Parts: sequence; C-alpha cells; structure tokens
Amino acid sequence: MNKFIFTAIFLFLSSGVQAMVQGKEVTYSNNGETLKGYLAYDDAIKGKRPGVLVVHEWWGHNEYARKRARMLAELGYTALALDMYGDGKQAHHPDEAGKFAGEVAKNLPLAKARFDAALEFLRRQVSVDPGNIAALGYCFGGSVALQMARLGEDLKVVASYHGGLATQTPAQPGMVKAKVISFTGEDDPMIPPEQVAAFREEMEKAEVSYKTVVFPGAKHSFTNPAAHNSADGPDYFRDAFPYSLPPMVQFERSPVPLEPADSIWITDTTFRDGQQSRAPYSVGQIVHLYELLHRLGGPQGMIRQSEFFLYTKKDREAVERCLVLGLAFPQVTGWIRATMADYQLVRDAGLKETGILTSISDYHIFKKLGSTREKVIAGYLEVVDAALADGVIPRCHIEDSTRADFHHVVLPFVQQLMERGKQTGIQGKVRYPDTMGVGVSDPHAALPRGIPRLTHMLRHEAGVPSEALEYHGQNDLNAIIPNAVAAWLYGASSNNGTLLGIGERSGNTPIEALVFWLIGLTGETHGIDTTVITEIADYYREIGETIDQRLPFVGSNFNVTRAGIHADGMIKDEEIYNPFDTGRLLNRPPGVAITDKSGAAGLLMWMQDHRPDVSAGVGKRDHASCDSSTWSCASMMAAASPASRTRKSRAWWTRCSHPRASHKGARGPGRAPSPNSR
Repeated sequence: MNKFIFTAIFLFLSSGVQAMVQGKEVTYSNNGETLKGYLAYDDAIKGKRPGVLVVHEWWGHNEYARKRARMLAELGYTALALDMYGDGKQAHHPDEAGKFAGEVAKNLPLAKARFDAALEFLRRQVSVDPGNIAALGYCFGGSVALQMARLGEDLKVVASYHGGLATQTPAQPGMVKAKVISFTGEDDPMIPPEQVAAFREEMEKAEVSYKTVVFPGAKHSFTNPAAHNSADGPDYFRDAFPYSLPPMVQFERSPVPLEPADSIWITDTTFRDGQQSRAPYSVGQIVHLYELLHRLGGPQGMIRQSEFFLYTKKDREAVERCLVLGLAFPQVTGWIRATMADYQLVRDAGLKETGILTSISDYHIFKKLGSTREKVIAGYLEVVDAALADGVIPRCHIEDSTRADFHHVVLPFVQQLMERGKQTGIQGKVRYPDTMGVGVSDPHAALPRGIPRLTHMLRHEAGVPSEALEYHGQNDLNAIIPNAVAAWLYGASSNNGTLLGIGERSGNTPIEALVFWLIGLTGETHGIDTTVITEIADYYREIGETIDQRLPFVGSNFNVTRAGIHADGMIKDEEIYNPFDTGRLLNRPPGVAITDKSGAAGLLMWMQDHRPDVSAGVGKRDHASCDSSTWSCASMMAAASPASRTRKSRAWWTRCSHPRASHKGARGPGRAPSPNSR
C-alpha cells in the first residue's frame, strides 16, 4: 500500500500556505570520507543571510544538534549541524562517547579537516553570505568551536556552551579572527573556576575580543533538558510531572514531520492487558472472542496479532486451542516479564514471537525494580539474546516510555536491540507504551510526552523500521484516540488495543475505534468486516460485561437520539445527525429514545421505526396518530426505557393517551406550542 491518501491532500493544501523552516539531511565529504549533516533555513526569507555551524555534543550528530539548527533557522540564519565523527556516527553510552570524542581531540588535523569541510559546504549554499559565518557548539562541540577559533578559522563569532576551556594549543596573538564568548555553569564539575580563570588569561594574552558568562547554580549541559548522567540518580522529569499538579505540557519550537508508514495495522491485547481489569475470561470465551477478532480483521489480517498471558494452566490451554484453529490472523503471541524463567514458558508453548516487558523509565527502574539503568538493560538483553538464539522474535515493551529519558536509556537499549537483529537476521520489535496515558499528540510536543516526536525519534535515531514499531496507549488523561492516530501519522505501522477498550485503570485504545480510523486514514476497507463489532458487543453483554451506554460504536446510546431537534433532522435525512451508515457498517440503524425532550418529531421517528403501518403518511404536526384504534402513545411509553419515565413525562404521556385532552392541551387554538414540540 502507498502512503496514506491524506498525505497527498495535506501536501496540496499546504502548497499555498506561508513558508516555514525547512530542514534536510545533507551529505558532504572530507578527502573521500563521508560526512552527514543537517541543513536548516527559512525559505520565506529572500536573499543571502548569515550562516551558523552547529557542533554537536560528544554523543554525535543527533536530534539535539538538529533542533538547535532549526531554532537558528527560525531566527533568520542558515544553519548546518555538522558531523565531527564521520558517517553521522553516534554514541549511545558514555564510554563510547568518550572514545569518539577522544579520537577527535587527539587528532587536531583531522578535526580541522572535518570542520573545514562543513564550513566550505555551508559557504556554497545559495542562501548564505560566505563572508558572514559563525560557529557554536555544545559540550564537546563547544570545545571544538573554541579550538577552531584558536587555529584562526575565518569566522565572525564563536560561542561555546558548557564546552571545555582547557587546551594544549593556546591562542596566539593575532591568530584569532572571531569574537569569542563562552557560557559555563558555576556548579559544572567539568569546568571548575580555575579553568575559567585560565581561559580568561589565555584570551587576554592573545588579545582576543572575548566574553565569559558563568551562570550561578548551573551544572554541566545546562542547555539540554534531555542531558542526564545516571550517576546523578534517577530523572523523574519533574518539570513535566510535578505530581502535586496535573502533568505539564512542554513544546519545541519546531514540529516533527508528518511521516506515515507505507502500511498500518492493529494488534490486540484483549487477553493480556484486557484481563488485568476484569474477571478472567474462560477458555471458551477467549476462543470465541479470538474467532471474532479474526472475522473483524478480515482475510488480510488487519488485526495482525493477539497476545496472551502464559502463566496459568487456563492461559496455556487457551493458547493451545487458538493455535489448533489454524487461523493465519491474528497471530498468537506471548507476553512475559524479562526473566529467563518466564521465557521458558514461551519455549514450552512453541510460540514464534513474544512480548517482553522491559520497563524503561526511572520511575520503574529505580522505584519499582530497585536497580540501575545499566543493570536492567543488561538483564533485558539477556532474555532478548535467548529468544533470538531460538529464532523467536522479541517484541520489547519499553514500559512508561512517555516518562523516560530517551537519549540515555531508551535510545541505547533500542539501538542494541536493532543491532542484535542485524547480527541474527531476526528483526526485533519495539512497543512503546504510554503507560500512564500522559502522551500528547501535537507534533510540537517535547519529549518525553510528545507521541509524534517519540515516534519520529524511534524511527530515525534508534533506527526502528515502521513495521517493527508498535504504539500502546492508555486512557488516563482521555487522549487515547488522538495519541493512537498520531502514532500512525508519524511513522508507526502498528497500533495496539483491546476490545471495547477494556484494560488497566481507564482502559486501552478500543480496537473498534482503531478499525474505523484505519479505514478512514487509508481510504480502504482491507476486507475488514465492521458488522462484527456489534456481534462482539452483544457477546460481551451475554457474558455479563456492563458496557457504558455512551461508548462509541458499541454503547446502547451510540446512535440513539433523545432530542426532538435531532429527531426532526433524522426524519428528513439521517445523514444530518448520523456520521456514517451505522445500519450497513454496524448492523445498527439510528434510533430514538422517548423522553420529555423528544417532542413530536421524536414520537414520529419512534413510530416510523416501530409502527410503520401507523406512521405512513403522518407528519409531526398530524395528531391522527393518537386517534388510531390500533395505537396509542401509552404503548410508546410502555416501550420507553425506565430511566426516561420521569414524573413530567408520565404526565405528558397520560395526556397523550387521551386524544381530546392531548390535542387541546398540546396544540389547541390560540395556544402556544408545547415546549416539548420542536
């Protein structure tokens, strides 16, 4: 399948809107070595403008450097986030970052050559004034920028943010062409006051135009909210999650790009997460619901997988009976904790894929598991390796990903998972659960809460293919559908849900809703049989499940009107108040419930539905219906729901059951219409 049909519509509509910042990956070279950068500019600005080189932290050319380039572009510059490691290489552990940074620091000619290659590339851009270029850097990048100034690079300004100030090759008088400014933190252990003082002395001796700024109380990497050293302890993102207040939404200045996957589908966790908030299903109930999921998803398997607990004898029997059915879809998968004992259950069941709980936020690592980041990741990978050795696909559930440190925990773990897949030829999968339902669907929303940004980062920073990326939502903040749709829009192929949304606390993403959104986004039915949704709801009622009457698609009030003004519209054309053909797609024609708010239109609609022999040719202002020898409004009252039989409505029905009194009281000559008539 091609990209979603809305993509073309979006592009068409956006062609005439005001220009905005453009960002693109670029490739340039240094003596045959490939370097990968990111160029950002505002195409609404005409003519040449100043250029800025952005030098990355010791982690390498990552999203943070790109973000800074986009921010500079918003201010009117053309910015290039350059590559000091070669081939866009990134580090995912402090030891690795130290190694990469050390290799550059010890080879000054190589560092200068890579910097010069970026400088020349930026100068060649049509939007750049080649004689008006600055450079800035962060941490390692700040040190690099200062070193290039010391070497006499033709730059107007050089700025260092929490970059090291010490050097083996101090500036010499007359060499430094740029104005220099450094920003450091007073409490930065990597840049003590003695180093700041020595830097000032160096600049003075070399007769450099410079300035130093020391921020009181600031630590290292103070410009990067995502920066964190696990040695400092857990990061609970208190700016976003103050706990004594509702979770706070934080935004980036630039959005992530809309990037739907080539194909999308649904996965099911009814028999795992869905069983955590209700009485356990019987084996027979599981098998029947599994068959209904198969019918709902259709022959193309748009409900691709269903996951099962494996802990009890009943769970394992349900798995066996579903496997015996031999259905291609949904594929039966397991769910386990990341322990070798749990993994043995997968082996015993003979499953080809299993979910593995890999809790990833510091809330879980430090508070729940009482461990450290390094230890838990090592334990997770042990189970992953065992699965890969058996040819079993591991689907790691990075629990609480919307409260997790992406750059220092999520990223290194997921990248190791992807690397193991390359080595073994077995593609591991990533499910990113919004465990507390705190996700935000806006593309500007910052990490850790932004679902579009998290999806984008997992795709492009962690290297997870769309088809291996699965979103799992919770409904604690009532944002479950926008977040699930956002996951599809920004790159995940798979969305995980449960039947009727039954799940932990406020529930999971309802599969019946995902079905309709999938069809709407792709413009195809894919063989999905939406009428099965009503069968599923009826079966749940049969087994004793109470379904909220206002629940979309399955609740008793879903397409039932009580307002006379709505009924009047429905009589004229049901499309006025019915969003789609619920009769054809759900085997649920629109209906009316009679209350004191129904008015004459509501009565007529009820009669048309229940007594077409009486209602034929009758209008809402025609009272002949009440004189019918075979019909009275009292019979309507008898059929109305008990909840609707208020004192007021009972009195009204009493009048309506006596034609003369009703006609005189409701619409008699010289009287205003009844307030209930609409």
